[in-house]
Amino acid sequence: LGLSMLRGRRTPDEHDTIDRAQEKLREIVARLPDEPIPEMPYAVAPGYVGDEAMLEAIAGGLHDRQKVRIVYRKSGGTEADSRVVRPYQLQLSNGMLYLLAYCDRESGVRHFRFDRIEEAYRIDEPFERPADFSAAQVMEDGRVFHRAGAACMRVHYSPAIARWIAEREGRTVASDGSLVMEHPLADGEWALRHLMQYGGDAEVLEPQEAREAMLERLQEMERALALEISVR
Repeated sequence: LGLSMLRGRRTPDEHDTIDRAQEKLREIVARLPDEPIPEMPYAVAPGYVGDEAMLEAIAGGLHDRQKVRIVYRKSGGTEADSRVVRPYQLQLSNGMLYLLAYCDRESGVRHFRFDRIEEAYRIDEPFERPADFSAAQVMEDGRVFHRAGAACMRVHYSPAIARWIAEREGRTVASDGSLVMEHPLADGEWALRHLMQYGGDAEVLEPQEAREAMLERLQEMERALALEISVR
């Protein structure tokens, strides 16, 4: 996972070196004894990715090229639904673990955030992973998103943080030292976390729905703080 994340942040001329390192690591792992999945090797707390049995089911399906049925709750959804997927890859993105998989119901590659998977179990249906599959089909700059019809969020970064953002993203700041960037908006919760980590130095310009969601979240925090103060 660490090498995959590093590859997404490096230039194409460095990819061969990282790919060779990944291949050597796969050879070493293949010679290790067959043991249950160790306790959370993904730098994510167990409470965010489900129990060990669920992880074993998905990892086993990925290894054996066997379909997995999952019960999944979409972002903002009130009810979970069942679907059959073909697990292609596990991916760590923005501190969260994702399953990249072909969804039979939607006839396409999708990403599934682990903390939204409520159940997972293997079914007796083999599949072939396409030779041309690449995480780039659902990722951009190391961030997981869904390309088909994905909206964009435009964010204005103040001069206080813009230079740091520009260096990380390979962009150039404006003459006043600020930066405006577009981000794929496939995950509303990611958008809110991204904006809130910069406080007043990041402002969402569009879409309006993202601005309203940010305002609503801040109002919720304000109400919670007021309630805590009143209890004290």
